[in-house]
Amino acid sequence: MERSRWPCRRRQLLLCLVFVIVCSSSLGSTGESVPKRSWAQMMEKRRRAFDGELQRHTAEMKARLDQLFQVLKDFRRKKEDAELTPPDGNFSAIYRPSDLSNTSRSVTIVTTAALPWMTGTAVNPLLRAAHLARGRAPGKVTLYLPWLELEQQRIVFPNNITFDAPFQQEVYIRKWLDRANLGEEQRGMNIRFYRATHVKSFGSVFPTQDIVSLIPNEDADICILEEPEHLNWYKMTGLSWKEKFRYVVGIMHTNYLSYVLHEPGPGSVIKEFVLSQINRWMCRAYCDRVIKLSGTLQKYVPSKEVVCNVHGVREDFLKIGDQVAKDLRRRRSAAAEPDGEVPMYTGKYDSYPATCMNVKSGPLPFGAYFIGKSVWAKGHDTLIRISLLAREDKVSRLRAWFPTLSPHSLAPPSPPWAQFITRTRGFPKPEEDRSAKEPRSGFPKGFYIDVYGSGPEHNEIVEKAMYLDAPLSFHGAVDHAQLHRHKVLVNPSVSEVLATTTAEALAMNKFVVCARHPSNAFFYSLGRNCLTYTSDAELLSTLAWALEHDPEPLTPEQRHMLTWEAATNRLIDASKVTYREYLNSQSDLDQTLHALHQSIGASPAAAFIFGAMLLDFQRLNGVDSHSHWIPSES
Repeated sequence: MERSRWPCRRRQLLLCLVFVIVCSSSLGSTGESVPKRSWAQMMEKRRRAFDGELQRHTAEMKARLDQLFQVLKDFRRKKEDAELTPPDGNFSAIYRPSDLSNTSRSVTIVTTAALPWMTGTAVNPLLRAAHLARGRAPGKVTLYLPWLELEQQRIVFPNNITFDAPFQQEVYIRKWLDRANLGEEQRGMNIRFYRATHVKSFGSVFPTQDIVSLIPNEDADICILEEPEHLNWYKMTGLSWKEKFRYVVGIMHTNYLSYVLHEPGPGSVIKEFVLSQINRWMCRAYCDRVIKLSGTLQKYVPSKEVVCNVHGVREDFLKIGDQVAKDLRRRRSAAAEPDGEVPMYTGKYDSYPATCMNVKSGPLPFGAYFIGKSVWAKGHDTLIRISLLAREDKVSRLRAWFPTLSPHSLAPPSPPWAQFITRTRGFPKPEEDRSAKEPRSGFPKGFYIDVYGSGPEHNEIVEKAMYLDAPLSFHGAVDHAQLHRHKVLVNPSVSEVLATTTAEALAMNKFVVCARHPSNAFFYSLGRNCLTYTSDAELLSTLAWALEHDPEPLTPEQRHMLTWEAATNRLIDASKVTYREYLNSQSDLDQTLHALHQSIGASPAAAFIFGAMLLDFQRLNGVDSHSHWIPSES
């Protein structure tokens, strides 16, 4: 009986299976379930979808090209407008839209950084906007600053300063201007924000919003782009700056090519070439005038560019310099008397601005210091080498780290990855003493250099200095005005475009020891306090001499050159062009490059061809290719 049950059960299971198959086939014939497709059919569907997507992008590219030809027609027509017709046919007259001295004109300034990040692209545009607002009606000057999310504020802003809303950061910035004696000016200017993101691989802030669309048409008169190449690397949609504004001035702040050459690996040479071409592209497409702060920068658009320092220093530094000048004159008058007692130069003054009151009491010994961002490109390797050379008991360690004591090179390292190889293979072990001439230091016992600043490579720099037992004392980031007790600024950096710290130190009547380099050419005319060098031996002897002597007080003319009033006048003069210069600098190629840039932003396939750097930015920041790089308003 038990054996007969199993065949019966198997027959029941077989009948159930047949029933399920018949039912599923009948349902499929009525359209109630999805029929099975072969692999070939699936691939054919995907191919058709890809062809449709490709046709859609092709249509978009065609529309872009049609828009390009229309823009070119409008541009040619614009040359015939009355605005481009000089009065009385004098093409040597000043092109009227380029005249910033007219206080009835509206000025829009866009920059890539904001306080409390104490970087040059945050401080200098802010002070420029405040001084341009002087003498203008309220609201005639508008400053656009990047707004970062809270997580990125913790990365960028010092001392754990964060803001929950843009108006809080605006209040902080306006209070900072009040402390800089620019209260009346800040009340007459507008401060606006655009959405941005901090890209760690670049160490910079990039817009994630079309800034041009934020600017009202009634304010679109003159535009000053601080770092135009930086602002437009990823701006690929919307109106061009030149289409929105009557006149666009670009101010070049940073030598990005120098930073790229300091990156590890031989690929830095290729990056440098690609980046230089992109910079030319951005400046030609979006600027009417390009102002380079110094001659160390690359050539962008020769027909549009001019070299001029349009930066000044805060009033705090000049007030400190005035106190130092009084102290120096008192020392000289006392030394001129037969039995006069010469007071010691300590840098401790009876009165100085209130912003410096939080400095610890007592003079700092020897008075040599460096202030700047903690990256190797700022010259920290030179600081380590020089500080060791100044201490004869450390020369053996120096030779282990720097086997050859070659003269200081003013050009980028060749090959550019040479320093990277030295830094990434671990710490060198002390080697046998090499036959090199001992440098004549002349420095007192216990000499060291104070180093102020923070940055992405700070820990690595401190670690290398500690391993070599270099006489460097590292501190955090501070306001330069707090260091009024120091006597000599050592600035070995040759990656700067124009060192703001050098100008501030000279304004405080300090000695500045810097490389003879195009980035420092503006400071050569500011008296004997700017001491230059071309080799390590000259740097050592110059530094030793500066520590033993007193600085020269600035003359009234030299002091005026460092003010923001003089810098604003230089900006006005550098921005002006004649009708002939303007017409000769404009070409159809400018609009063509802008249209091409827009086409790249509209097509993911073109963006892939454009470069992996663009896709990295897209991936890191979660920007959808089809969103045209503009986040939704929600």
